[in-house]
Amino acid sequence: MAQQKKIVDLENVVNTLKETVATSVQEILKQVTETSTNLAKSLPNDLEQMLTERFQIDGVMPLTRGDVQSIEASIMARLEAIVASLPSNIGNAGGAQEDGGAQQQLRGREGGREPFHWGGGFHMVPHDFEFPKASCKNMWFRWHLGQESHGIGPLKKLHVEYKMDIPLRHRYLVEKTHRVMEEISKYMAVEETLTKENCGDIFDRCFPQLVKRLYGEVKFAKPRFRWMDLSYVTLYNMMGKENKRRREEDEEDEEAAEGLAGMAAGGGEEDDE
Repeated sequence: MAQQKKIVDLENVVNTLKETVATSVQEILKQVTETSTNLAKSLPNDLEQMLTERFQIDGVMPLTRGDVQSIEASIMARLEAIVASLPSNIGNAGGAQEDGGAQQQLRGREGGREPFHWGGGFHMVPHDFEFPKASCKNMWFRWHLGQESHGIGPLKKLHVEYKMDIPLRHRYLVEKTHRVMEEISKYMAVEETLTKENCGDIFDRCFPQLVKRLYGEVKFAKPRFRWMDLSYVTLYNMMGKENKRRREEDEEDEEAAEGLAGMAAGGGEEDDE
């Protein structure tokens, strides 16, 4: 029973680190320090010593995100080594109930989908998941409905809720997708709710309006313009160009207004003379 409790306590430490890695450094320090203090008596000596040494900071050198990820990897390696050293029957008995609870909780949030297990916990996507580069329509369905054939829920949950389930190199694609999908959604009717049944109809109605705005009516009407094949990355880049053009226009308007104001002020002085 003591060994089983150690396993559960160690897994709690790892999960706490994962959940708080996206928060501020001070919050991470506070939560992990409290956790390591409360579990000091139940942790193996070497792991207790490592936690104590790693989080003794003099207040001058800040803890970076890379430091936290390195600490998390170290703890995970120690945890896996400890679990591997236990007899197989103890390891299975100790983790079964805890894993089952976490698995059931994530399954409930994911509409009954079976979660993926890797890295010592349960996740929305598999460990080798590659965020897709696809057409806007293809991504629209994946973003809102998921990939049922692969057991993956709506990818929009990777934007905030399951952000830590994907590596940093993919998060910029998630952010680009989020912005494009939000822009398409702006053309939805007021109080219109997106469902599995009307998902395709909403896209077919809203997407052409965004394309016309970004590319113009003339290009949109050209037969050779395959606008339905445009990727979300291409649309994101076009949105960036549009924003740049608007900023330049605003700056020109400001300069023109300042020029008129200067002329008016100069004319007023001449009238006074």
